[in-house]
Amino acid sequence: MAIKRKRDEKELSEEQHPKHRASKVEQDLAASNLQEGLSCFKRKKIRMLFSLYPSDLHDVHEEIRRSLKLKLLRYIPGIEGVLIAFDDIKLVTSVPGSSKTAGGIILNEQPQIHYLSELDTLLFCPQVGKVVAGKVTECYESHVGLLVNNFFNASITSDHLQEAGFSFLNDGFGATTWVHKDGSAIIASEETITFTIEKVHECAGTISMEGSHASGSSN
Repeated sequence: MAIKRKRDEKELSEEQHPKHRASKVEQDLAASNLQEGLSCFKRKKIRMLFSLYPSDLHDVHEEIRRSLKLKLLRYIPGIEGVLIAFDDIKLVTSVPGSSKTAGGIILNEQPQIHYLSELDTLLFCPQVGKVVAGKVTECYESHVGLLVNNFFNASITSDHLQEAGFSFLNDGFGATTWVHKDGSAIIASEETITFTIEKVHECAGTISMEGSHASGSSN
């Protein structure tokens, strides 16, 4: 019976802004919001500890790269963001707390060999209070659903919409909208609006956001 191998990673982050080659992932996900100053994307140089089994040591860099690919588009608590892209993986010659200078070390009786690596990353890091843009995907009486950067889910509850001066309208033919009380703005499906992040939820590596202070598209 095959035994599924685990890799335990511990993440250590550094607040740095290294040179980072623009990848297609970066261009596709970040370009529009970077231009508007509404981006939650950050470039960071981070350190991560990878635990590899002896059978993985034939190509350490490739095994680390494979492990990182499994983490793409998922939230990593240790670096406080969603991993969008990575580049320039380097093995660190020493491990904190160890006097050894080898690329990997064995701790106690653990079977894994631990490698500390440094790499450049592009992260999506939504923060409470940040203003972002999202495209409306659903418009209900209870809430408005949105996609941020065409990937991350967000919602604005009816309470926040009403506080911002919006009222729900149903034309009786299936079209639903939220309209500002002075008629200056409207929130409808496929419209892009801005909102302020109130909460960020994470479950099994997937994040979603709750928003407030919505500003609908101008009439």
